[in-house]
Amino acid sequence: MNFTTSPLWTQMTVASDSDTEVREMIKKVLLYCFTNELNIVEISGYPISIDSLLYIEADKTHRNYLRAITKDNECLVRGTISDVKKKIPNLLALGRGLLVDTNKIRRIEKDGLTLCFEQSLKKVKAPAVCKKELKELKKQSKRIK
Repeated sequence: MNFTTSPLWTQMTVASDSDTEVREMIKKVLLYCFTNELNIVEISGYPISIDSLLYIEADKTHRNYLRAITKDNECLVRGTISDVKKKIPNLLALGRGLLVDTNKIRRIEKDGLTLCFEQSLKKVKAPAVCKKELKELKKQSKRIK
């Protein structure tokens, strides 16, 4: 494997027969390249940055897979909503297939179900059964418009 990091103009080669060693090396490279204090949670072996995570939703086409959506990216990881909820308890469960970081919600649109996030153009539609819960969240938060 070959890594090149543009901002630092450095290059690193990772060679190993063990998947665990390669994952650890990749994690160290990502920590070194992008931040000094990155909060990372592993979901089925995939490192996910909590600091940039907006929401996690169950994938509609692949069973037991989740879409982790960050402000810049999205990835498909194997796992369940309940596993993620145990690892990241501060996420709000909306329905059976959606976990949201309420600290990153900027606005709840007029329909009462569409969530807009800070520093991102990404939106997600919550299940209709969550309308009352989102209305209460909006009422309690001074940040959410």
